[in-house]
Amino acid sequence: MTNYKINGDLVSENTRHIKKEILKAMEKADKLVLDFSQTNYIDSIGLGLLVSLYKSSINQKTELKIENVNENVKKLLRITALDEIFLTEN
Repeated sequence: MTNYKINGDLVSENTRHIKKEILKAMEKADKLVLDFSQTNYIDSIGLGLLVSLYKSSINQKTELKIENVNENVKKLLRITALDEIFLTEN
């Protein structure tokens, strides 16, 4: 299992960099956990990134989960039904 900490909000300005790093980490892991403890906001580009990462994880047979999600982000993931795909138990 590999952990990747998202430092800051998941917004258009940083999604390319984050995607590149996560895809690299995904190549080496059978399970990748994204730590959202420093993430307070996700914009539409960030949501698109999560969907793209989910598709990549299926292709690479890597389990992809999110943990340490605050209530604002959790609500957004629930509205978009991404909580069913990504959220861990904590």
